[in-house]
Amino acid sequence: MNRFQKSVYLPPPKTAEEADLYKRLQEIFRDVALVTREIQAPPVLRVDLNGSDQSLTVSVTNTINFVKARTGAIDTHGWWSDSTHKYTPKEAGYYQVNFTLKPEYPTSGLVAAGAITCSINVNGTVDTSTVINVDDAAVISRTVSVSNIVYLNGTTDYVDCSATYASGTALVAKGLYSRSFLSIVFLGGVQTP
Repeated sequence: MNRFQKSVYLPPPKTAEEADLYKRLQEIFRDVALVTREIQAPPVLRVDLNGSDQSLTVSVTNTINFVKARTGAIDTHGWWSDSTHKYTPKEAGYYQVNFTLKPEYPTSGLVAAGAITCSINVNGTVDTSTVINVDDAAVISRTVSVSNIVYLNGTTDYVDCSATYASGTALVAKGLYSRSFLSIVFLGGVQTP
């Protein structure tokens, strides 16, 4: 048994000062446990469409409805929301954000070509985006990826992803085999000299 496995028994506090001291010690132990967790597991996220395709409406900015339901999903700190499809980290710093979307037509046949824009958004505003043209022949083999390093303040800043298909026949974001996904990795905080 090492020294950290040993139980410590403290008798019930006899005075208000002792009660305050016990409460403060509990807070310190909790903070130490949180810091240890942060050191051992930096914030990492990997979510996808859980094997389901998502319809992309033409001429509308479509929020991509990633979820962490799949067995391989990773959310080390629990900062992803399946209901809002947003990542709101509680640690300020720089994050590497990677968004990949696999667009396909839901049915075969003649379709009109168009451009699809995939965006990484910070606080609901496009931070980084990329555009590709899709058509009958190319859509089957194309995947759209966009990446950037973003600063998030650790309180209110959030990241989500969207896709806009300007014209043509409606597309789907493929969910099968995790073809469309979002990954985020914490790179570090702001260093002061």
